[in-house]
Amino acid sequence: MTGAAPFDIVALQDIGAAQRVAVANLMIAGWPDHYGPKGAGDALVDVATRADGQDLPLGLAALRRGQVIGTAALARTSFGAQPQQTDPWLIGLIVYPEHRKAGIGTGLVTGIEALAYERGFQRLYTTTRTAGGLMKQAGWMDQRHVPDGAKTWQVMARDLSAR
Repeated sequence: MTGAAPFDIVALQDIGAAQRVAVANLMIAGWPDHYGPKGAGDALVDVATRADGQDLPLGLAALRRGQVIGTAALARTSFGAQPQQTDPWLIGLIVYPEHRKAGIGTGLVTGIEALAYERGFQRLYTTTRTAGGLMKQAGWMDQRHVPDGAKTWQVMARDLSAR
């Protein structure tokens, strides 16, 4: 999106109830198998948990003119974690398709990296099927692949000690 309006990355705890519902709606739209009517997840509960600001998980939202256009969170673990991986995970990275390719995903990743670093973590992990290119551009390294039925996921890591 050339010439797109700037965006802000903010903590979920700092946005209003209507914007939190908009984050939940984005999660439902992005992951209907998990958050949809037949899924095991509850997007509103997950957003509320990520917005309490006390402990992990902690969430961020990308806003453009006050409208939610993306989200991501810092969590204790994720799909693909192995027992020895005790550092936190970047989870739930999603940007509405019409707002992609404008640096919003990178802004959310950078925000999550900063949250992890501020809390004293030296390493951060993520599991992705579609954002491997974005993560590699941001300095993340491929760790392994995890098959899940017909899908294959990438587990990636980011060393934060050099920040």
